[in-house]
Amino acid sequence: MHQDSILLATFVVALVAAFLGGIIARMVRLPPVVGYLLGGLAVGPFTPGFIGDSHAMSQLAKVGVMFMMFGTGLHFSFDDLMAVRGVAVPGALLQTALGTLAGCGVGLALGWPLEAGVMLGLSVSIASTVVLIKNLADAGLAGTDGGRIATGWLIVEDLLTVVILVVLPVLFGPGEVDAAAAAMGLGAALAKTALFVGLMFVVGSRALPHMLIRIARFCPRGLFQLAVIVVALGTAVLAAWLFDLSFALGAFLAGVVVGGSKISHRVAAEAIPFQDLFSIIFFAIEADMPLCAGDILGLAESEAQIEAALALLGRGRG
Repeated sequence: MHQDSILLATFVVALVAAFLGGIIARMVRLPPVVGYLLGGLAVGPFTPGFIGDSHAMSQLAKVGVMFMMFGTGLHFSFDDLMAVRGVAVPGALLQTALGTLAGCGVGLALGWPLEAGVMLGLSVSIASTVVLIKNLADAGLAGTDGGRIATGWLIVEDLLTVVILVVLPVLFGPGEVDAAAAAMGLGAALAKTALFVGLMFVVGSRALPHMLIRIARFCPRGLFQLAVIVVALGTAVLAAWLFDLSFALGAFLAGVVVGGSKISHRVAAEAIPFQDLFSIIFFAIEADMPLCAGDILGLAESEAQIEAALALLGRGRG
């Protein structure tokens, strides 16, 4: 196959595989997401046959994350988040702490280093925001009390991940642990997060809806669709580049501030086709990511240890 068309071929093959997998999943009464994952696994680099440009497609999968989180934010107001904080905050903290301790204990029992056990525990304890939100939406549960609690729970975990990513390199990196450096890094991460959230609710909540309303009033539909895409993806990328936050959190907050405006229903309608398309790409392409856990689990010394760790990861993600 010509190298100039490898990305296009990967894109088309991934969509076809996801479509066929989704049809088969529905025939056996399983969620379509299961079919998307199996379809992506079938055409991925870890199975015989077609091997496409998985690196480039993983970038498109991130677009799916942004659109899904933007759509979730459109239907999840700040008042909803505050209403579930009594359950979401302690629940997410407790889940992460217990999961990390359990994973660390298993790792130590298998003879792994402490840092490997901690990484295993964190991998098990922090749930996939995208997978759970997609399942809630497909089941029509996103707007229920349980759905709002689950979404708030996941947002707390996303914020907690920011702290974890700052602390881990300091604790387990080369050299002595510098408490002052750890405190400074954590303080900087929290300050960036607070600054971004503040800007979104003080400036973004006024500027973004106003811009979209003006474009909807005076510009053709195509330009309005482009504006919605720019708001969703642009905010996510700025959150990552300028504030070192996740794409998912940036897109979610963009959806929250736009969702509180009177144009939110039209924005949601225009975003749905892109959200559905790229979310399917996400599940089809990222199906191969769990298999890469073998690189991390290379710290294990035997096949039995790897199988035990993968079994634990499967339980945690299920």
